[in-house]
Amino acid sequence: MTADVATDVTGPALLEIFYELGRMAVLPVSDEELDAARQYAVGTLALSTATGVGLASTLSALAGAGIGIEYLHDHPVALAKVTPQEVLELSTQVLAPTRLVTVLVGDAEKIASEVGAVVETVPEVITEVATG
Repeated sequence: MTADVATDVTGPALLEIFYELGRMAVLPVSDEELDAARQYAVGTLALSTATGVGLASTLSALAGAGIGIEYLHDHPVALAKVTPQEVLELSTQVLAPTRLVTVLVGDAEKIASEVGAVVETVPEVITEVATG
């Protein structure tokens, strides 16, 4: 996840992100939300393969990830079987704010106090950037 926010709202933005991720980690999705997510995923897959160039690009990406062409058929079928409970179980594992690694880029002096109020650990400030 990425966010681009003004320096003066870094703390509140981080708090809102953690709140939303925490909510998703503990509350089940509704059937309507799950259906909408399925439709979006299936629709974008269909759109990505609607042209020759799109199909070639999608197949190339699948091959690069070690995924076979059967994905184009199997993925929508698998999505149709996903339950709200399965979504919640996975969300709990990957979206809980306590499991996140947070990287902030900005003026440390200006954001430190607000970020410190949201994040339990003290941020590590890197002042030199390696170039190569």
